[in-house]
Amino acid sequence: TPKVRALILRPAPEGEPIGQALNRSVLLHARDVTLRSTKVQYETKPHKNTIGYWVNVTDQVYWDFTVTSGGRFDVEIYQGCGKGHGGSLVALEVAGQKLEFTVKDTGHFQNFVPRRVGTVRLAKGEHRFWIKPVKKARNAIMDVRRIRLIPTD
Repeated sequence: TPKVRALILRPAPEGEPIGQALNRSVLLHARDVTLRSTKVQYETKPHKNTIGYWVNVTDQVYWDFTVTSGGRFDVEIYQGCGKGHGGSLVALEVAGQKLEFTVKDTGHFQNFVPRRVGTVRLAKGEHRFWIKPVKKARNAIMDVRRIRLIPTD
């Protein structure tokens, strides 16, 4: 009988492969995320449909996607945050570029507001988009429903 000496668990995305739309935008939806975490999770209930339970600053998430037509893209995050929980610092990383922003209190974790937090340049090819908390201000960091990469050129 075989003896198991090690077991390696690798996170895997739940959704379909992510590509660029005809208008060159890229939609990174919560349902397609890959989690690297102990607490953060995808919440499937229709009124949630979000990445939530983000209470550990060490929990990170990412999306793998393909760009068929490169260029500059505005990064728009749909972020929610409960009353009194705003102020956490979060980094978004893709293609060797890093954008940091401070989470805004939106009154409720499922009250999502679109926020443009910067611009990145992406070449044609495969990419990985990370969300990495830097500093937690209160009990929870934020909820995320989606990120849109909007072409600017």
